Amino acid sequence: MAQQAVILYIEDDKDDVEILAGVFEIMSPAHKIINAINGEKGIEKLKELQTLNKLPCLIVLDINTPKMNGKETILALKKII
Repeated sequence: MAQQAVILYIEDDKDDVEILAGVFEIMSPAHKIINAINGEKGIEKLKELQTLNKLPCLIVLDINTPKMNGKETILALKKII
């Protein structure tokens, strides 16, 4: 059985998360969407995935998230990947 490809979606709007998850479900059910509500949580989830050796194939990032915005998140991502 093939392993699911992981997509990390950093987005605080539940409606947007549902829309993207629905699109990927239609296009390719083999993808698993992991949602983080802000950049801090996204970095935490990425580190968890790294320890499991399951890096996402795609990171979708909202620029306007609370606590750590998208630009700050990109800078943090560059340091750990």
